[in-house]
Amino acid sequence: MYSSFLSLYKFKNVWPSIDANSSQLPFVIKTLYFLYASKYAKFFLSTQLIEEYKYLFLDLKNIYDGTLFITQRKKSEQYPFKTKLNILSIGRCIKQKGHLQLIQLFNILQKKTNLDIGLHIIGAGSELLKLKKYVQLNNINNVFFHGNITNLDPIFTTATLIVKLSIGEGINSIVREALLCGIPVATTIETHYCETIYKKKTFIKLDRNDLNKSAETIKDFLNAKTTINIENIKKTANDLWGSEAIKSYYLKLFL
Repeated sequence: MYSSFLSLYKFKNVWPSIDANSSQLPFVIKTLYFLYASKYAKFFLSTQLIEEYKYLFLDLKNIYDGTLFITQRKKSEQYPFKTKLNILSIGRCIKQKGHLQLIQLFNILQKKTNLDIGLHIIGAGSELLKLKKYVQLNNINNVFFHGNITNLDPIFTTATLIVKLSIGEGINSIVREALLCGIPVATTIETHYCETIYKKKTFIKLDRNDLNKSAETIKDFLNAKTTINIENIKKTANDLWGSEAIKSYYLKLFL
């Protein structure tokens, strides 16, 4: 947006990008993209999102498959969890991130099993107080709100499972980071790209519209009835988003 307002599309070496599904963008943002996107010499856009952005009338030969840098987290010290099994949900506390639905799912899950489970919500935002109040009013145990964490690595890399229930969001950076680490992920399938990655047997599929079924799915995983091939997860993720894949992509692009 800023580059467009400054008329930087006149310069051939200014290349914008989109790393979000069209359904996630407010109407005003979509309008700005519609007005300015086609003016740029080159545009970074994942090939999985091209169909969603047909309304931008981008020239296909000016579109470059946007491969983004991903943090490759390394396991350090063990986080001092208060429960044996720990589920993480990471993202701003806004409605689109689906934290409320996850808390509801977790409440169902606790009633289905006697396992020692904790739900950890990392992030701050306009819905945080409402989420805390919901937990309190419904007497849901072992839900921990961490706000924003400066050093995410310990809690991230030693979690049992990372869950994403974001609305209209596919394979976001948190999911990619988790898969690179070989950390099990449970997520809804929101996009074609997400479906493609799922077919590679990389994560556990959830259904936002059936929280009871999703709770059963997570219960089966925690009870070791569902197996996840960690080596397959890490290999698939590295082939797609690992350091060498990123370097190779940009070398080809600029050379």
